[in-house]
Amino acid sequence: MANATPENKIDLTIKINVPRESSDDALTSVDAKTVGKLLLALPEMINEFHSKNEANEHLLVKARPFANGSFEIPLELILIGISTLLMTGPDYILQKIQAVIDRIRQFIEIKQKLKGEPLNIQGENVVVIENSTISLDSVVFNIFNSDNSAEEKFREAINELRQDSTIQSLELQVGQEKKTFASIQATQFDYFTTKAKIVEKMVHEGEKVSTKRVRLKLKETDFAGTAKWKFYYNSKIISVGMQDEHFIAQVKESEQRFGAEDELDVDLEIYEVYDEESQQFKESKYFIQKVHYHHIRKPTNAKMLFDLEGE
Repeated sequence: MANATPENKIDLTIKINVPRESSDDALTSVDAKTVGKLLLALPEMINEFHSKNEANEHLLVKARPFANGSFEIPLELILIGISTLLMTGPDYILQKIQAVIDRIRQFIEIKQKLKGEPLNIQGENVVVIENSTISLDSVVFNIFNSDNSAEEKFREAINELRQDSTIQSLELQVGQEKKTFASIQATQFDYFTTKAKIVEKMVHEGEKVSTKRVRLKLKETDFAGTAKWKFYYNSKIISVGMQDEHFIAQVKESEQRFGAEDELDVDLEIYEVYDEESQQFKESKYFIQKVHYHHIRKPTNAKMLFDLEGE
């Protein structure tokens, strides 16, 4: 392997923006867990994007010491490997690292355009978003898999940022001049905290999965957010797993109150299994991926059912 030299690396900076205090003596703090999760999430994303590159190349991510009082996380992206020795000049190395950075930028831009909505796949390696078509390769696609560790870690990191109301935005900067190539405003954090499947429908070993936007009438809530909720759906009662982490947090913090006959506008993931006897697919389990809106039915009297605050 080649030794890392200044020509082999690109500086990368994660910057957390908070309001500046009016007094020089005042201190502004950010939870260490928030910084730590960001520090873990970005290298995971970088390695995920780079994993499709040549097997004899390795992209290393090194963290430098924090500056005193800074909310910037300085990193170094270093490309080493046999093939880098065969290339003349540093341009090839910089281009390869820049390609990984561009994919991170694409990932953030697409998430922002989706605004938390599920992807709509039409054709091979094409995402259709609000009447505009974006062509992507499999490297970018891979990050949209909700079971992917890079997607999961980045989702957790942004969720930590969302918990701190003083944080205004997250910026990703490149080069010694710290040029911003991607920025996420606090108002956009929700777009990154929900799971998103890259396909609307698939069949695997006799199981079919589809996602529909439906309006469900509430029968029974789960205030802990971990068990099954019950709804009326297609003239029957179904048990549904709640996977919208933001909505669960609202329930736990008593920000959501429920009354009789309330309805939720949701993205409902429906699993179906193939029944050999009837030779048809039958619905087997349900999960709410995202709650778009809580429709509250006004009661005829002043008392609300299931009031989270009690009396």
